[in-house]
Amino acid sequence: MLGFKTHRTLRYLTLLLLVLLVGCAGGDDEQVTPPRATGTVASMPATVTPAATATPTAKMDSPPATSVATVPSTPVPSPASNTATATREIERGARHTVRVGDNTIELPVGLTMEVFAENLGSPRLMAFDSAGVLYVTDSRGRVLRLPDIDEDGRADAVEVVASGLRIPHGIAFHQGSLYIAEESLVSRMIDENGDGFYESSEPIVAGLPD
Repeated sequence: MLGFKTHRTLRYLTLLLLVLLVGCAGGDDEQVTPPRATGTVASMPATVTPAATATPTAKMDSPPATSVATVPSTPVPSPASNTATATREIERGARHTVRVGDNTIELPVGLTMEVFAENLGSPRLMAFDSAGVLYVTDSRGRVLRLPDIDEDGRADAVEVVASGLRIPHGIAFHQGSLYIAEESLVSRMIDENGDGFYESSEPIVAGLPD
């Protein structure tokens, strides 16, 4: 009876050992499974393929890197270099010719000239008032005002603010008053109505030689 039980116990142990061996073998199979995933990657959906082939296409569409270096380019001078060049030209005494009305005038490089006002009679000297308006003496006996209201670089009008003077030439503004040098005296002009036009004058220095 003891021998029969021992024999049955050995059979159970043998079966248990076989089960363990099969389990270990099954674990080994699971470890071998990942290499089969390589086949899965190879059989991925076709949508991955265009992304892989898009890169060569993009490279073909873009210009070769060497073409950038071979494109001819003209350097654009900077304002600073333009100023430096003009300064060197001026220091060197370089000059250029401009046409102003019927006259040809030679100017230093870097300067230009345009007509501001015309038909002024015999203009002599100029001065600005406190508002920046230009006045000119006309040796024919007048003082002219040349306003540039729209600031376009040309006088909008030629206004006679004083007349009847004797060969006026010198002109100056001082403490809000207008002074004119005539042939033999210096006068302070008087605006009697406050309208910007001078109806009379007050001699300041008289008896000057003609």
